[in-house]
Amino acid sequence: EVLNEVQVQDEAQAIGFSTYAGKVTRAENSYETEVQGLSNHHESFIVWGYKNTTTDYVFNAVPVAYQSAAWTYSPTKYWDKAAKTYDFYAAAPNNGVWVLNQRTDAQNDDYFTYSNLELKDETHSSTAYQESFKTLTQNKDLMIASPKQVVQYQILGHEKVKFDFNHILSRLNITVKKDGSLAGEDVVLGAISVNGL
Repeated sequence: EVLNEVQVQDEAQAIGFSTYAGKVTRAENSYETEVQGLSNHHESFIVWGYKNTTTDYVFNAVPVAYQSAAWTYSPTKYWDKAAKTYDFYAAAPNNGVWVLNQRTDAQNDDYFTYSNLELKDETHSSTAYQESFKTLTQNKDLMIASPKQVVQYQILGHEKVKFDFNHILSRLNITVKKDGSLAGEDVVLGAISVNGL
């Protein structure tokens, strides 16, 4: 008796991402509620990912955007089931120039270098900090994700890579008061500088 043979082929599984983030921002002044998605803070992030060794990149500074309630990127990358491990790094937002430091050189969670810093609300056109921050309701923050290692059993289970993002900026408030002896005098503050941070 001959039975029909059914060959079950494992379909290639695309690598997907999910995100978690805490408070709205440490740089912002009034929105201190808890939220759970990076999409509440940023509409994009940038990702690096390599399998097995630090030179076998699958993602090399690939932008990921929030569209239709999901994180998407192009072209689609698929899990290599022969890989023992994957290592992922991510930062948000995907603007300016993020550089992933050499992993062997990273100290004290210093995984990234960021240049061309420009934080402003998208609705404001000014690039000057004092102008762009003057009337904001939700200031932007820089965020980095904890490094994520995915091992083979997770790859076989088709899990999404979950990034836990943390804020890396702090708000700095400076208050200037006149001394009592200057009560009747006009005082002009020429400049403020902060050193040694």
